[in-house]
Amino acid sequence: MISIALAIDLDDYEVADDNVINLPVSRFPDPDCKYHIRFYNRNGSQLKGKVRIGEPVYHQWTCSFEQHQNDHFCILVNNCTIANPRSDSSPIPIIDEFGCSLFPLILPHVEYNGDLEGGLQTNVFLLDIDQVQPFI
Repeated sequence: MISIALAIDLDDYEVADDNVINLPVSRFPDPDCKYHIRFYNRNGSQLKGKVRIGEPVYHQWTCSFEQHQNDHFCILVNNCTIANPRSDSSPIPIIDEFGCSLFPLILPHVEYNGDLEGGLQTNVFLLDIDQVQPFI
């Protein structure tokens, strides 16, 4: 049996100057964030109008901070829901507070392309239900 003991004396721990990020001492600017649905992938044309069930689409979230340094910021897509606008039913959560898909078989986890863009590719689907029923 191997036993390993690890102890760190926090009083002796130093952070090198090149590992410190100097953040501005002021209110951070509000980002300019956009959500688009595109055909097929992140380079596809922006979806306008109707689509058919099963068509491949790409959900894309992007943010920018205009003149501010973008290396200080990043995005996390979270707390997303889907709802039927023609129904009085409650919205159904599809991405949780940690950014994880709650239905990974039909909606994959968000993939990030840099710090300020996230997206996921899926096929158009319809939820015609009033209440989520778990399948065991």
